[in-house]
Amino acid sequence: MEAAVIENLHDICKSIEIENKKYDKHCELIAVSKTKPNSLIEAAYSAGHRAFGENYAQELQRKAAELPSDIQWHYIGHLQKSNINKIIKIPNLFCIHTIDSVEITADIVKRIPKERESPINVMIQVNTSLETSKSGVSTNEEAIEIAKYILSCEKLNLFGFMTIGHPLKPEEGFVKLVETKETVCASLKLDPRLLKLSMGMSGDYKEAIQHGSDYVRVGSSIFGARDYSKK
Repeated sequence: MEAAVIENLHDICKSIEIENKKYDKHCELIAVSKTKPNSLIEAAYSAGHRAFGENYAQELQRKAAELPSDIQWHYIGHLQKSNINKIIKIPNLFCIHTIDSVEITADIVKRIPKERESPINVMIQVNTSLETSKSGVSTNEEAIEIAKYILSCEKLNLFGFMTIGHPLKPEEGFVKLVETKETVCASLKLDPRLLKLSMGMSGDYKEAIQHGSDYVRVGSSIFGARDYSKK
């Protein structure tokens, strides 16, 4: 299984490289390792990969303690108040992709350890498909409000915007996320070149890169189907 992970990772990275050249991009891969054992993450790590994404706070907390400290962990699951402490105390946490309210942002700021020197990168999640099963803000006005609050917090760094595309028409969501970013930047006088887009998964990452994604989150195409009984 470890050999298959390394081969899959190589194939996905090569595919992303081709798309990057095609659209003059520098999109990076987040290998989504939720529910997967440490051995498979270690296999990808041995192949040189460092950016991994997790959806469950307790699982991320455990893996971060057991795996190499130079891994860049991305939290990409729904953020609940009860899980904030588990996530923000991880020293090599690179980014939280799923900020969707001023309230949850304020809770994060209150709980950031005093000893943490660098600000935590955060992304605003946008529900571009307006599906009730998905989290995220549904209007540009909400995104502007949260972005303004994040910018006022010294302990946080507004890193960009994230979305999960609709399974049948993902490109519509990608276009909408780009528009949200442009609207927020125009409203708050921000340089759009400094903010990232996290969009695209195993089935639609090529389209996401075409529309300007800076990070794609690929799991099953690298690690195989997920076993949710082991989260």
